[in-house]
Amino acid sequence: INAEYMGTRETLEELWQPLLARLKDLCISALKIPGAERITTVEVIGGGSRVPCVKNVIAEIFGKPLKTTLNASETVAKGCGIMAAMLSPKFKVREFSVIDANLYTVNLGYFSEKSQNPISDPNFPSINKKMVVLKPGDACPKTLNLTFDRSQDFELFVFYEPSPDVQDISSDLLIGKWRIGSIPSLGADQPSVKVRLRLSPSMSINVEGASVTEEWEEDEVVEEKKDDKKEAEKPKENGEASPSEPAPMDTDKTETDKKVVKKKKSKRHDCVVTVLSSPGHPESRVTEMKELEQSMIKSDHNVQETQEAKNNVESYIYDMRSKISEGGQLYEYVNQKDRESLLQRLTTTEDWLYGEGEDAAKDDYVLKLNEMKKLGNPIVNRHTSRLEIGPAVAAFLQKTNEIRQQGLNQDGKLWWIPSEELQSVVNKADEVCLWVTSESAKIEGTPKTQEIPLTPAIIATKQQELHDFANPILTKPKPKEEKKAEDSTKENPPKTAKEEKEKESTPPPQTETPNPSSPTSENKNKMDLD
Repeated sequence: INAEYMGTRETLEELWQPLLARLKDLCISALKIPGAERITTVEVIGGGSRVPCVKNVIAEIFGKPLKTTLNASETVAKGCGIMAAMLSPKFKVREFSVIDANLYTVNLGYFSEKSQNPISDPNFPSINKKMVVLKPGDACPKTLNLTFDRSQDFELFVFYEPSPDVQDISSDLLIGKWRIGSIPSLGADQPSVKVRLRLSPSMSINVEGASVTEEWEEDEVVEEKKDDKKEAEKPKENGEASPSEPAPMDTDKTETDKKVVKKKKSKRHDCVVTVLSSPGHPESRVTEMKELEQSMIKSDHNVQETQEAKNNVESYIYDMRSKISEGGQLYEYVNQKDRESLLQRLTTTEDWLYGEGEDAAKDDYVLKLNEMKKLGNPIVNRHTSRLEIGPAVAAFLQKTNEIRQQGLNQDGKLWWIPSEELQSVVNKADEVCLWVTSESAKIEGTPKTQEIPLTPAIIATKQQELHDFANPILTKPKPKEEKKAEDSTKENPPKTAKEEKEKESTPPPQTETPNPSSPTSENKNKMDLD
């Protein structure tokens, strides 16, 4: 089909006249908003700003030259991303001041029994009073605190003021309807209900909450400090101080007077706000769309996993075919019969993949991959075992030698363990070491197309066997009594023969005989008394 079309700019602008007329009306309505006379610069963004006729209409209405200092496309995308991040609780961005302007008059209507000048609105017959809450040009976001004297439940209506501009957009003027209930009774006084009406940054109106504040007075005892010094310095009634009365002493203790005062108390009671009508879809529709979204996310995951499974099948075919062919990495590890069988399986799977399996399910791809791996994994394992057996044997012999040296106990650090048990550790280490060495020698004579008699998994089993046998013996705790005896021997070492001989040759110390003339201990203890 040849969709080529040749046209002139004049022809296209003639086709765009209805759109240009709507753009012109929009610019004229923007100039009617209060504060539009302060406009000094007009910047145009978006893809349509590149069209010459669009620029001409905007410049003609505003009477100012247009500026295009910003990127027309990126500016819109970045602005939407920043605004979405500001509204989302999952992201933290710099606090940008975004101030929007309201375009239409928004009213608040309700029914009042005490209304002196009731009104009648044919669109909302259940209200008899209304007030303007938002005017054209008011800054958004905005919060309004409204007070209603009510003792029973009441309803609030938020709606647009009828105008040609609003009726062109929608025939329904109602923005939202709410019921304020569960108003507490405060005795004889009629409670004042405070309602918070919020115009969000996304230009949606909602009643955030309603509450009643209860206030009362209570008697409360307050302690006041009494200044004794000032009372003492006060002159007598006749103007003379009494010399006989001493001044009070300065002490840390201060006397207090108790006084009863009235203090105001308050308590907040939250009312129940029920949404009767709100802009947007009903709750059932929102739930339905959420379930649809989750099913789409699950479907996307399934498509991604299916594509990955298909790629795995395709990669395995090309990779394995290259490795088992002549000159490949696995060519020496598979005999001719198994090679032909695997190549036949790879070719059959490849034909299926680009034919009937082009749009197969995930499970079908997984099944085909497992069928090929059933023939290819033994070949890969033979190659991997021969690469890993050398380092595994070297590590095993090193660890076994360390255990054997501990069993020999040449440094005497394990003196408390019986020599028979230590010798059993040495014998066990020699036994497993001899077995591994003999089995390792058989690998050289085994063809690469066959499994080797010794694998890293078998070596790990033998290593664990030696560890389970030797560890309980080598980690046997040291006896506590022998340790104490050893410590006492270090503190009081035995005396040598020379020290014993010197002790015998040393005469015993002579004791003084008491002198009868000297005062006895009893006389020393006696005191002269008057």
